[in-house]
Amino acid sequence: MSLDECLAGPDSGRGHPLGIGGERLHRWVFGLRSWRAEQGLDGGKGGPVDELWLHVVPVFLGGGRRLPDGVAGEGVEWRRTEVPDTPEAAHIRLRMA
Repeated sequence: MSLDECLAGPDSGRGHPLGIGGERLHRWVFGLRSWRAEQGLDGGKGGPVDELWLHVVPVFLGGGRRLPDGVAGEGVEWRRTEVPDTPEAAHIRLRMA
């Protein structure tokens, strides 16, 4: 997710699923074991699947698809458990409160 809460860049669609410039938001995921397994590749780093991880990339896209758009229902509160920082993104680990 970008600093302006976008999950994809502007003009996302069939020709550009991540939008224009959106691949910058997802570079970090290519090394994850779960993503690599879905692509039929070996290796990668693992991580928990029972928690919410937000991966915030220091980029303003100025438009695109936002994470909170279209989210309905009761509010859910989260407790921050970890915030490791890497050169490409801040990874915020949350557990439901």
